[in-house]
Amino acid sequence: MPPIDTTELLFSKQRYEERRGEVRLHMSHFFLRYLIDIYQGFEGDLAMAIVLGEISHYNTGKFFSPEKLTNASLRELQNDAAFWKGMEGCNAYSMSCATGIPRETVRRKVAELKKRGWVEDVPKEGLRITKACADHFGADYSLRFLNGLLRASRIIEQLLADGEEEDLPNLKAKPQSKDRTARNGGPERRKSARKSLSPAKSGTQIKKKKT
Repeated sequence: MPPIDTTELLFSKQRYEERRGEVRLHMSHFFLRYLIDIYQGFEGDLAMAIVLGEISHYNTGKFFSPEKLTNASLRELQNDAAFWKGMEGCNAYSMSCATGIPRETVRRKVAELKKRGWVEDVPKEGLRITKACADHFGADYSLRFLNGLLRASRIIEQLLADGEEEDLPNLKAKPQSKDRTARNGGPERRKSARKSLSPAKSGTQIKKKKT
């Protein structure tokens, strides 16, 4: 793996070195969970998952750019089945070159993907993912992966941010019940209690020590 250009880093390298153990573990927890889900979803065949992912990326290349914040044409592709016919097809050879997986292995994986209805071989066009594939990996997979990705990224961003050390907030939202609010005396009571602890309100004066 070639060395990374440190001028392209989106974070402070010094801050990373200070917190690298924590950052690496948060990254590891997310990616391990991700790999386990992929492993289970493809019945242990990670090569088939890679081939399917590469076919998908090739097909959607002219509709999507990772450099753009929004991709209107991709949204049209998602909502209109006719746009699926406009996807650019590919072949086993190009997938082998892109992934490093031997061509014969790619062909076997493509044959299995076609059996599952996730890939079709369009005459004179090549391999394309199907709407059934997008639907299969839609709601459950996407929501779970996105939630885990955002949680990990927000924690890591806080670890790499400059500032004082503090405990990370609980990122899982838990609505406060009315009973709990009542037991704590309600917002007005808590506000009043905080005011009573203020030195200015209690009449406490801090005298300067004479030198």
